[in-house]
Parts: sequence; C-alpha cells; structure tokens
Amino acid sequence: MRMSELTQLHLLEFMARLGLKKMEKHHGDKPIAGTRTYEITIRFVRIAFREYWLLHDFWQNPFV
Repeated sequence: MRMSELTQLHLLEFMARLGLKKMEKHHGDKPIAGTRTYEITIRFVRIAFREYWLLHDFWQNPFV
C-alpha cells in the first residue's frame, strides 16, 4: 500500500492489530499493548508519517 492511500482507519486497524499480538516466549499470552515495544513501534510510525508529510504537504497525515 502506498503512503498516499493510507487513511486514519488503516492506521487505527494497524494499531489495534499490533496491540492484540500475543507473546509466546517467556511471557505467556499477555497482550503487548501498553508495553515499551508497542510504544516504540507507534513512535517510529508517527515519525515516518511526519517526515513524509513534510515532504508531501498535499498528503493528509492520519496522525493529525
């Protein structure tokens, strides 16, 4: 999927899927939502979207 095709709905679906992933090793079946891994991933995506937005000001950033 191209960045220009992303919408807020796509972003929310991604965040929901990421938050519901299960960890199998050493942690049982705990969801990773709210953990450091989740937060780092979301920050990275937010920074990447912001950089793309700065270069392509016609694009609507889903985080905004």
